[in-house]
Amino acid sequence: MPRSQMEQLHRHLIRFIAIDTVFVALIIMSLLSTWNGSVKVFTLILGAVLVPLGVLTTYTLHKRTEYGYKLGIYSLSLFGSAFLLLGL
Repeated sequence: MPRSQMEQLHRHLIRFIAIDTVFVALIIMSLLSTWNGSVKVFTLILGAVLVPLGVLTTYTLHKRTEYGYKLGIYSLSLFGSAFLLLGL
């Protein structure tokens, strides 16, 4: 039985957010050794917010909770902003 297009989109969003979370964690860990001072503090705060948010979003989308989609939109916008701020 073929899956609906919305179900396929849902599964792709879960995977995309999980991959974004891993990329952000790897990028932040690599940048912590190269930058100094206030930039390092900003990077630590960014990592402390985005990594748990990505894990929580992946979990809520996987469990199909009522607020999972809103959390997914928020996390994708924050991931995009983080990539822009880090210059990637």
